[in-house]
Amino acid sequence: MIRIMGIWKGWAVLAVLALLYACGSSSEEPVRIKGVETPPVQGAPPGPSATPPAPLKPGDIVASVDGTNLTKEALDREWSQKMKEIQAKVPKDKINQVSANLRRSLVDDFIVRTLLTNEVNRRRITVTEEEVNAAMERVKEGLPRGMTMEEMMRKAGLTPAKLREEIVLGIKVNKMVAAEGSRKPAPTPKEIAEFYRKNKERFKISETVRVRHILVGVEKGDNAEVKAQKRQKAENIRRQLLEGADFDKLARLYSDCPSKADGGDLGYFSRGQMVKPFEDAAFRQAKREIGPVVETPYGYHIIQVLEKKPPRTHPLDDEAKARITAFLKEQKRYETFEEIMDRLKAKARITVADRLE
Repeated sequence: MIRIMGIWKGWAVLAVLALLYACGSSSEEPVRIKGVETPPVQGAPPGPSATPPAPLKPGDIVASVDGTNLTKEALDREWSQKMKEIQAKVPKDKINQVSANLRRSLVDDFIVRTLLTNEVNRRRITVTEEEVNAAMERVKEGLPRGMTMEEMMRKAGLTPAKLREEIVLGIKVNKMVAAEGSRKPAPTPKEIAEFYRKNKERFKISETVRVRHILVGVEKGDNAEVKAQKRQKAENIRRQLLEGADFDKLARLYSDCPSKADGGDLGYFSRGQMVKPFEDAAFRQAKREIGPVVETPYGYHIIQVLEKKPPRTHPLDDEAKARITAFLKEQKRYETFEEIMDRLKAKARITVADRLE
C-alpha cells in the first residue's frame, strides 16, 4: 500500500471543518503525500506598538472583522477551556509561550471563521438537512478508534448546536471552494509523472511480512501458576504443529485472537505495527517455520511466517497515478482556498489589539 493518504489541515480551531474537508463533499478522496504538509491559515498580524498598551478589560475588543467583534471576555473563555485540555502536557518552562501562542491562534481562527461566514452568507450558499446528516456521519467515521462524539465535543468545547453550526459552515465553505476550484485544470499526465519523479522516496515501501498465529491469551488477574499452565498449552499446540497438524484447524480450535476466524492469518504488516516481541519474531523467522513460543502482554503466540516482501519502491502504476492525481487535486483545492482567503483579507476591515491579555 502506498502510504500517501492523510487529512487536509485547515485552520487550528475548526477541527470539524478540517475533518469535513478531508472527507470531502465530492466523491474525490483527499490525499496527503507522506511528509508533505500544508501551512496553517493565519490572520492579520498586529502591528508594532511604540508604547506598552494598557491592560485590557473584559468588555474590550481584541479583534474586529467588518464590524464583528471578539471581546477579551470571549477570548478568555475559549482560551481557558483550551488551556485546561493541554496544560498538563506542557513543560512548565514553556507554559507562557504556549499560552500566548494559543491566544494568537484563537484570534486567527476568529478572523478566518468570520471572513468565511460573511462570504458564504453573501453568496447565499445553502445546505440541506441531508447534507448535514451525511457530514455528521463522516465526522463520526473519522473519529479515532474508541472515541465517541460526546468525547470529541467535550474536548473541542462544542455543544451539539455548535457542532451543527460548524458542520453547516464547513459544507458551505466546501461548496464555495469547489465552485471556484472547478475552473482549475485537472492534473496532466506530465504533472503526475513529474511529481512521482521528484517524490520517489515517498513511494518507498518498507519490508513487510504476512503471518498467521495462534494466541493463548492471558488475563490481567492471572497469577504465575496460571500463566505457566497457559504457556504449557501453547508449547503443546506448537508440538502438534511441528508433528504435522493443520495450522488453520488448530488456530480455529484454540486461538484466543479474533483472527482465529481466518485460521490465525493477520495479513501483511511492517515494522512498528505490532508489539515488539511479536514483531521481532515475525521478521526474524524463516518462511513457513513454526517459531518458538513468543510471550507478549497479550499472552503466548505460536507464529508462522507465510510471506515476506523486501523493501521496495512502488511503481508508477494505475494505483499510484490515482493517488497522485487525488493529491494534486486536493493541493489545487487548497490553493483555491488560499486565494479566496487572500481576497477576503485584502478587502476586509480587520483590526487586532496590540496585546491579547
